[in-house]
Amino acid sequence: MCRSSRAARGEVPPARRAGRSRTVLDATLSLVGRWGVSKTALADVAKEAGCSRATVYGRFRRQAAPAVALAGRELQSYVNAIVDALDAAADLEDA
Repeated sequence: MCRSSRAARGEVPPARRAGRSRTVLDATLSLVGRWGVSKTALADVAKEAGCSRATVYGRFRRQAAPAVALAGRELQSYVNAIVDALDAAADLEDA
C-alpha cells in the first residue's frame, strides 16, 4: 500500500500548522502581557495554547523566540494597516 498523503506520512498540513502557530503566538501575547518576556516559559506557552510542549519546542528552540515571533507578527499587522490607509487615501495629506 502506497502512503503518499501527508497524513499517512505524519506531516501536518500547512493550514493546520499556520493555525497552531497563530494559537501559540496568541498564547504568548497573553502570557507576556501577564508576566513579561523573561518569566514566560515555553512550557507555560504550551499550556496556555492547549497544545503539547513538543509542538512549541518544535517551533521555538529558545525561551524568547515566541516573543520575537510575536513582535514580528504585530509589527507586520501595523505595517499592513499603514499601507491600507495609504492605499485608501487620495493623497498623503488625507492619510
